[in-house]
Amino acid sequence: MILNGKDSRVNIGSTDQSINTASSGDVFNQIREVLDAGIQNEGEREQLKKLFNEMEAAPDQKTFTSRYQSLIVSAANHLTIIVPFLPALMELLKKLTS
Repeated sequence: MILNGKDSRVNIGSTDQSINTASSGDVFNQIREVLDAGIQNEGEREQLKKLFNEMEAAPDQKTFTSRYQSLIVSAANHLTIIVPFLPALMELLKKLTS
């Protein structure tokens, strides 16, 4: 048996119910990449990047939540490129509470 790749697992007679979470640096860098690649309008892209950077710099859960909500509202037209990162962002929010 050959296992390859990050977070490889073997499940024998069971269903894999695990969830992979990326480190915050990975998530933030990946979101930056999709914003750059996925939003053609420069003004919209720069506005979302500004909101995203503010969210990343949030010092606590309350501020992160507020900035996350602002980002999501502003990104409504581009949600398809951000949706894959929502679970990782929620994990980061949970970490801020602990």
